[in-house]
Amino acid sequence: MNEHAGTHKLIYDISRCELVIFDCDGVIVDSERLSASVDERVLNSLGWTIKAPEIARLYLGRSQEEFHSDVSQRLNIPETWHRQFLGWYDEAFRTQLRPVPGARELVEALRVPYCIASNSSARSISYKLDICGLTDLFSSRMFSAEMVGRPKPAPDIHLAIMDRYSVAPENCLIIEDSPRGVESAVRAGARVIALRSELVDPHALASADHIVDSLDDIQGLLIGGNS
Repeated sequence: MNEHAGTHKLIYDISRCELVIFDCDGVIVDSERLSASVDERVLNSLGWTIKAPEIARLYLGRSQEEFHSDVSQRLNIPETWHRQFLGWYDEAFRTQLRPVPGARELVEALRVPYCIASNSSARSISYKLDICGLTDLFSSRMFSAEMVGRPKPAPDIHLAIMDRYSVAPENCLIIEDSPRGVESAVRAGARVIALRSELVDPHALASADHIVDSLDDIQGLLIGGNS
């Protein structure tokens, strides 16, 4: 359907929604832009002259293991290259990481089960949620691609979560911000809302059922049908 933000037009019978699955980075915590900025510093220091938008195009939505492996191959350096820069990321996250605007309000307003499904490690998810003060919302609702065979864009993690909650794909709504995440949700057979990002060409999100500019737009879609 691919409606644009601001219409608040129902993308399907919202009363059928029995489960909402959120991506973490870029949807719940505003980490994608921050990560890309630090990645730029790191990769430039390693001799790869590349800017944050190009880094996002190459790696947004990919697992850390994929990122580390690809950089290792491109620069012909050990896959452990990233360890010397962990402090750079830690300092940036501790001092600058914030929730995506509207994240807490949207989650607290939901009247159906919800959870996080991320390509990040379980440790990384917990770490970022803790910094953002959102752990209380997701303490037992965090799922990492580490738990399944393949990361997004494979549908494995989404299908595993639907099975755990005993929810059919057509009754599941997935919220993503990356092309890989959207592809995973579509392949899983769920409805998908894409959250627009300055790092992503909106045309790369075109397979989503709906593209919105903010979580407030999503709240208008969901809560109106579940009040």
